[in-house]
Amino acid sequence: MEKIVLFVRNWLFKISGAERRIMELRESVCHYQRQMIRASERINDQTAIIVRYQDKCHGLHVQAEALEDENFELRRGCAEIEEKIDALIKKAEALDGNVQEIDEKIAGLSADTKPRVLH
Repeated sequence: MEKIVLFVRNWLFKISGAERRIMELRESVCHYQRQMIRASERINDQTAIIVRYQDKCHGLHVQAEALEDENFELRRGCAEIEEKIDALIKKAEALDGNVQEIDEKIAGLSADTKPRVLH
């Protein structure tokens, strides 16, 4: 009988040790689960930050494209203005030639219409 009692006590001791070990393992599992949850929350936070920066980058890209389009239009407008300036310069040169021709004619007329002294 004493052997049976010792045998049962021994098994009860082993069972209680195993139960303690099971409880410790459960606590460890809970601890690691809490760490995983915190890590997942940090990952979600970082993902949200990345998404915000991607949105900002996309917005900047759209702005850059708009500025490139505007720059193209400005360059085209400048080219048109340069063409108009060149045309105006040519007209001014032609007018200058006409003015010189008129001045020469006036000078010729003036020579013809000088009062003459009669002797």
